[in-house]
Parts: sequence; structure tokens; C-alpha cells
Amino acid sequence: MNIYEIGSNGYWTGASRSIQTSGGSPMGWTRITPPALSVGEYALWIDGWNITTDVPVVIRAVAEVNVQVELQQTINIAIVSNASRLIQTQRIMAQMVIRGQV
Repeated sequence: MNIYEIGSNGYWTGASRSIQTSGGSPMGWTRITPPALSVGEYALWIDGWNITTDVPVVIRAVAEVNVQVELQQTINIAIVSNASRLIQTQRIMAQMVIRGQV
């Protein structure tokens, strides 16, 4: 059985692949065959395939940038947190040295 990819913008990406009939379709894929298209037509998924002449707009990049920014912020927080712990450990060690405990 063939399945067809629906892009993040709702348009058929042109991608298809074969799966076993008993297998499920991954998110963003459908078992419903897109309609035959003429030049300048696109298949848009709105509760099923619809033919449109509106040119697809790619919105994928915005979501990917947001995820990358969040990931970088998480990494930065982890770096600052680790550096803060290291500084605190060094302060404690310095105090112990001054007191002659080490």
C-alpha cells in the first residue's frame, strides 16, 4: 500500500512510499491517493485532498528555528549552571585551604 506525505503547510510534498497494509501511517502521511494534477495545480489537504492553484508557502523553517533557539537556550543555561557550580566549589576549596583544612 502507498502512503503520501502531507507537508507542514498542508500541501502534498510529492513524496510517497510503500508500507505493509497492516502497518499504520506515520504522522503527516495519508493513505488517500492525491488527485491527478495539471501544471500549476497543487494538492492541499483539508479533510481530504483538494486541488488548488495557490502556490504552497513553506512554513517549516520557522518551527525549526524556534526549536534550535530553545535548544541553544537550554544549552546556555546548562553551561552557566555548571560554571556557577565550579566557581562555588573553588570558593569552598579556597576557604578550606585558608583555614588549613586541606
